[in-house]
Amino acid sequence: MKDDTIYTKLKSIHNKVQGYIASNLSSVSGIRHEETQRLKEVREKLEYIQKNIYETIEASDKTEQAYKSARQRLVDATRDEDEKSQQQAYGLAFLSSFLFFSL
Repeated sequence: MKDDTIYTKLKSIHNKVQGYIASNLSSVSGIRHEETQRLKEVREKLEYIQKNIYETIEASDKTEQAYKSARQRLVDATRDEDEKSQQQAYGLAFLSSFLFFSL
């Protein structure tokens, strides 16, 4: 009889522990799923930001090249004393500098 009571109590404890374990496993699984989703979102944001940075650097490099080229044309036009070329070069240099310094 005493063995029967101990067995019943052990069985009850075992069932409770199993219930706690199942509940905790379910919670951990849910947390894992949420964190996996967050990681995916963070990776997507990182990729988007890296792409924007790359595009910005590329645009900046192109604008810098255009600015340097326009300045050189201005130097050449001034040296040649060609008024029409100077006006065009000034306009181009102004536009290039505006684009370059607004980045």
